[in-house]
Amino acid sequence: MGPYLLAWSTIMDLVAKGHSWSGNERNCAYLNEGGGRFANISHLSGLDARDDGRAIALVDWDQDGDLDLWFRNRSAPRVRLKLNRHRPDASQGSYVAVRLRGTKANRDGVGAVVEVVLEENGKTASDGRRLVKSLRAGDLFLSQSSKWLHFGLGAEDRIREIVVLWPGGRKELFKAVKGGGRYLLQEGRGTARRRPAREGPEILAVSSRGAGPDSPVLPDQASPGARIRLPSPIPLPFVAWRDQTGQPRSLLPVPGGGLRLLVLWSSSCPHWGGELSNLVEGGGALRAAGLDVLALSTDGFDENGQVADTSRVYNEIDAVGFPFGWGFIDQLSLDRIQHVQTALFDRAVSPSVPLSILLDAEGNALALYRGPRKVEHIIEDAHALAKLDREERLHLALPLAGRWFTKPLSAGQIAEFMAREFDTRHPEQALHYLQRAVALAETPEERAILVRDLSKQHHFLARRYREEEPQKAVSHFEAALENAAEPVVIYDDYARMLCQYGRLDEAEVLFRKALALDPELAVGREGLELVERLRAEQEKR
Repeated sequence: MGPYLLAWSTIMDLVAKGHSWSGNERNCAYLNEGGGRFANISHLSGLDARDDGRAIALVDWDQDGDLDLWFRNRSAPRVRLKLNRHRPDASQGSYVAVRLRGTKANRDGVGAVVEVVLEENGKTASDGRRLVKSLRAGDLFLSQSSKWLHFGLGAEDRIREIVVLWPGGRKELFKAVKGGGRYLLQEGRGTARRRPAREGPEILAVSSRGAGPDSPVLPDQASPGARIRLPSPIPLPFVAWRDQTGQPRSLLPVPGGGLRLLVLWSSSCPHWGGELSNLVEGGGALRAAGLDVLALSTDGFDENGQVADTSRVYNEIDAVGFPFGWGFIDQLSLDRIQHVQTALFDRAVSPSVPLSILLDAEGNALALYRGPRKVEHIIEDAHALAKLDREERLHLALPLAGRWFTKPLSAGQIAEFMAREFDTRHPEQALHYLQRAVALAETPEERAILVRDLSKQHHFLARRYREEEPQKAVSHFEAALENAAEPVVIYDDYARMLCQYGRLDEAEVLFRKALALDPELAVGREGLELVERLRAEQEKR
């Protein structure tokens, strides 16, 4: 499974960096000319955008009598709406739309077959003029079109009746239906109820939830950066830094502390001066809002990981009279923070500064700010996010007006998600996230699964460190055995490492434990034979 999972991880990494999933699959549109012939009208229709297309859903969005299209893409823009302007007179009787309402059948009538029977010169049309559609729960690829069934009619077509075959086999007739209308067909009623059309298209407004009267809506289109309110608090990985005196420090939660703004900056960035000056000017307002600031420079180490000349940083801090704490972040911690962004967003962003992160008292990220940011926006977010519960914070993160129909993830689920994301590149950090997830598990079943995963992670790290750091490997082996799903394998690996370092008595104990757990396997017997051979070699020496 190792190479297989590694291949998937590599594919997803390439997609996140903007590579096409499968060759920029542009949408195509074909016109049915009859007689089995189709004309490619992709360009004329305007549907062949340079997207990596996936899902498509049909709906009369503006309710003007023709079908419009929603598109979902792998690439940006992730969603497109294409309004159909081909027939400006479509609403003048040349269509009928019906919505089903089940009573004995399921409420939405999913599975029903609807037949529109037409008339020609007062007579029932031939079978070729019967229009038939079924209502499905999900149609096309990863899509659900509107539950309104839309039937296109000719200019002279008249509807004699509509026949509905409900799930379960009951057939029902509906009369008095005219073209150019939208009708509700309720099971058992036998008469169609006309529904008024909405005037004009439904407009998707940009959200201003939580913004003050003088604040921009989200996203802030006037800024070259990005202001991102996270849907849930995200635990930050371990961050190590050096203060201005060169002492090593770590970014740890402060018991009883308040909100903190972590600012990453570089003297090589053209925006650094403005960003620090904004923090200096807004220092009083930030403190009044209960916000502490920690500015960490990325200039502390050169490309080889060696301590760099930082005199310019000291000069710049002194020049602006920076009133908050500051220091230098190490490269590994910077890489971890970048990996958080990679985990949270489908599209990977290149490492860049300034980057600011709003943190709560527990060290969880509440909001991200890429590029220059106004102090009043940060204070506004701090006030809004501090007052909201998990569900309201989830809605606040939406860039469009609306509310999620799903519930927010629990703190344990988020920790588990972060563990999966850090597993390949930062396995030690993944271990810490898993430990957090175990502590926050809400059910015994969830905890049991996470505990087994934690054992596997300890085993992985033990194997990783057994050559160069055996004492660290021993700690991980012992932790792995506490809740191991496959202890025989761990006993074998652990004992063989001890053999490698001449600790044969301890290795023998572990091999015997493996043999007692599963006498049928050769692991324990072969291990004991190995111990005897090594003892014999020691005696010869």
